[in-house]
Amino acid sequence: MQYLLVKQPHLRFPQQSCSFLAPTSPRERQRQNDSHSSRSASRFFDRQLHARKSKAPAESAAEWEVQLIRYYNRYSWIYYTDTSYYYYNRYGYCCDVTWYYYSSSYCRYYQCDNYFDICIRSYGAYTVDTTSSCTFGQKQTPIAGDDSFSFSSTSIGLGSTTIDNPIIFTYTGNTSPYYYQLFYKVWDEDGTYDALVDYSYSNFYYPTKNYNYYNYMYGRSGGTNVYLYVRHKWYCPSNYYDTYCTRYCVYTDDSTGHYTCDGNGYPICLNGWTGTSTYCVTAICSQGCHEDYGGCTEPYTCNCISGWTGANCTECIPKDGCDPVGGYCNLAEECFCNFGYAGDTCSIDLYPCQRNPPCSNSATCINNGLGDYLCQCLDGYTGKNCDTEINECDPNPCQNGGTCTDQLADYECTCVDGYTGDDCEEEVNECVPNPCHNGGVCMDLLNGFSCVCGYSYTGELCDDTIDFCADDPCLNGGSCNGFVGGFTCHCPVGLFGDRCQVDHDYCASDPCVEGSTCHDVEGGYQCQCAVGFTGQDCGTNINDCEPTSCSAYGECHDLVDGFTCVCDPGYTGETCAIDIDDCASSPCQNGATCTDKVDDFHCLCEHGYDGLMCERDIDECDPMPCQHGGTCTDGVNMYTCACEPGYYGQSCETNVNECNTHPCENGGSCIDVVNGYTCRCIVGYTGNECQDDINECADSDICVHGTCTNTEGSYTCECDTGFEGDTCDIEIDECESDPCANDGICIVCVSHHTST
Repeated sequence: MQYLLVKQPHLRFPQQSCSFLAPTSPRERQRQNDSHSSRSASRFFDRQLHARKSKAPAESAAEWEVQLIRYYNRYSWIYYTDTSYYYYNRYGYCCDVTWYYYSSSYCRYYQCDNYFDICIRSYGAYTVDTTSSCTFGQKQTPIAGDDSFSFSSTSIGLGSTTIDNPIIFTYTGNTSPYYYQLFYKVWDEDGTYDALVDYSYSNFYYPTKNYNYYNYMYGRSGGTNVYLYVRHKWYCPSNYYDTYCTRYCVYTDDSTGHYTCDGNGYPICLNGWTGTSTYCVTAICSQGCHEDYGGCTEPYTCNCISGWTGANCTECIPKDGCDPVGGYCNLAEECFCNFGYAGDTCSIDLYPCQRNPPCSNSATCINNGLGDYLCQCLDGYTGKNCDTEINECDPNPCQNGGTCTDQLADYECTCVDGYTGDDCEEEVNECVPNPCHNGGVCMDLLNGFSCVCGYSYTGELCDDTIDFCADDPCLNGGSCNGFVGGFTCHCPVGLFGDRCQVDHDYCASDPCVEGSTCHDVEGGYQCQCAVGFTGQDCGTNINDCEPTSCSAYGECHDLVDGFTCVCDPGYTGETCAIDIDDCASSPCQNGATCTDKVDDFHCLCEHGYDGLMCERDIDECDPMPCQHGGTCTDGVNMYTCACEPGYYGQSCETNVNECNTHPCENGGSCIDVVNGYTCRCIVGYTGNECQDDINECADSDICVHGTCTNTEGSYTCECDTGFEGDTCDIEIDECESDPCANDGICIVCVSHHTST
């Protein structure tokens, strides 16, 4: 049921005493006319008292739709009287007084020009209250019509000045809208003075969100003359919920929250977020993310705190520098060494030869106990890991242009033609065996030979016989008789000479010596000297030792038809010009470098060898370098110590600190000893590594007057009545407080007292 306001006194309230819709004076209306296109348009305004704040929503909100349907003023009367209005309307209560017809009971000619003030405010009493402010909003229409008309369903107003119908009221603020009052006033617009026609109100206790209120709002005439027929509905604006729009919820996905809203305005966390009571600002981390070492600010991620890693932050990160092979961690920033590794960062591998043998080419690896190793290389290899093959061709040992081919621990020389030997140091003697025939003399040449043929032979190998008679050497009719090595002439009687050229035999006395041949010539003889001789009778030996025949390193000795050079020590060759390469036979051993000298050589030994030819391996174990009983094994330019247990180092000089692995448990102190350690346990623990809790209660007398309870590393005594102290050995003196009255004497007994 709607409550109607009827028959209120006809009072006009002064403008200064009413905060709601006071009449507008002509002068003020003139100012409005100056600033607006029409007086009617100036009356249309929207006075929302509260505006929603985008980031700080109000405690409540509401929206109303008020639709004006029909207005009725039966006689065009104004039910409002004051003395000031008499001046304009002294003859009655008509809208327009100029054409008032007094004989009639109602006004004529000019009807009212009506506009409306609509106000929604907090629930009020059942009395007219024109002073209350419009809590939830106020609207004023332009002139809408005369005394009786129906409103358009879409707009209110005449001509071009209109407002929408229904009229929308929007409110956000701190006042609850679930009890409210709909209040209206009807005004007659006159040229000089606007008259209040009537007003009315309706209170609504339980607003509806549907159009189901059709209200006849009767004026003070009690419904006989003026009423306004309206309908309205009330509902929550966007993002406000519950029955009275007091719950605000809007989809949010930023730093303030991550949620959408259910039908009642409660937040529903978006996927990956939780905590509806805190607007879903807590991200859901990926499954398995460690609750202590991981976290997230974005859904389904897992961000590790310092010192942890892995998809779920379950893997600790060792301290900086911790070797990934030799060290490990249980918690962040730790570095514990695996067996066989040492050092602050566990980077020292005590057994490199066993874990990852570094020596190549079948070399022998020896741990030195200091995290390093030594490789004993096989012949032909060198380098720390014996991974470098020794190039025996550097420097080139092949002489006389020979080409060196490197081999494992050896080399091979490919000699140019004319040379032979391991290092091509020997010239090939092509005269052995003698290739020359018929007694020809072979002359050895570089990469060849030459045959010096005997008399009567020719050809490269002296295998062709010379025909001495071919040129008819016999004169004066002598006949030629050829033979190997020459010819003879058979002269006619009376002629002589080897060619029958003379008529006297001068050679008969054999004047030519040294094996020379005598030839009769005209008027005498001529000696054809054998090779190496000269002179008329060939009796002078030719001196073949010219100044340049032998080098400065030889002495020339003349021979028949030749010479020989006797060389100084260290030189050889026909002229003693060749320095004998004393390094050609590779006298230096064990990779030493040979330097040739005159009739000598010098060996530059590799480290670890000495001797004239570097034939002796230096014994690095003499004197003994290994300490603490270590066993020395000699190597090439090195030694290896096999240390006794408890020591390491190249010379077994360092005691292994077995305490580095922290073997002592339960707070025990580790004391390093040779090849071991001793744990000094704190009170309450025993065992080689303090791993066992001492059961102090095994000693039945430990709690003298009480019950013993063993604890981790200690014990407690629960004392019998009358005793105290850590071991219940102190009897409580109950008489100390002088409990006996009336001069009684207190005697302490076990766990009680008595008096006499």
